[in-house]
Amino acid sequence: MAIREVVVRTRPNTSVNFSVPSENGLPNDWTAIDLASGEITSFDESFSEDGLTKTVTTIFKDEGARTNYNDNSTYRSAMNTVKAEDVSNNITKTVTITEV
Repeated sequence: MAIREVVVRTRPNTSVNFSVPSENGLPNDWTAIDLASGEITSFDESFSEDGLTKTVTTIFKDEGARTNYNDNSTYRSAMNTVKAEDVSNNITKTVTITEV
């Protein structure tokens, strides 16, 4: 069964930048590569009208694909850097995972 992962990040104001994985070690085309592999079947990024909330929705083909993706050392390193930057910039994050 496919897995939807929704990550919502909220920043305190628009002068605080959202860090992105491609600035922290992932190739610029990392999303396209993963979509082409079939492990990820959908990827969407959106922002709230006020620009304070960024929502990233990823649909993985199954739980194994999501686990492999999150366990990848390059991805994990980039996301750990993003997490540290978020904490230092008072950006909150929630993750919701559901079967679809």
